[in-house]
Amino acid sequence: MVVENIRASLAETPAPTPGIFWIGLTDSQRKKVILDVLPNSHRKVIEILEAKQNGDVIIKMLGNAEAEERGSLLLAIENLFAVKGFDFVYVYLEPAQDKNRLRKLRGVTVK
Repeated sequence: MVVENIRASLAETPAPTPGIFWIGLTDSQRKKVILDVLPNSHRKVIEILEAKQNGDVIIKMLGNAEAEERGSLLLAIENLFAVKGFDFVYVYLEPAQDKNRLRKLRGVTVK
């Protein structure tokens, strides 16, 4: 059973939080720190939209990437930050705009 493999101690462990260094930076300074950590190959395919004080980083994919590629890239970026000591950084994709024409014709809005 899947539940048997879950360790309660891990679920109760507090998530890493940003330190004074990160909190004291401005948004543009945090973006620069992120860019300094990323390899060139990653910098070419993403744009950093926002780097929040709480460690949330919102990125935009440049070009069209498959869902599997996007997910793998996000995990690779978070892994890279964890290795560099920024284990409190969580990477999110910019919310995509609804492109479904039928919903737009019917006046349905997706929030």
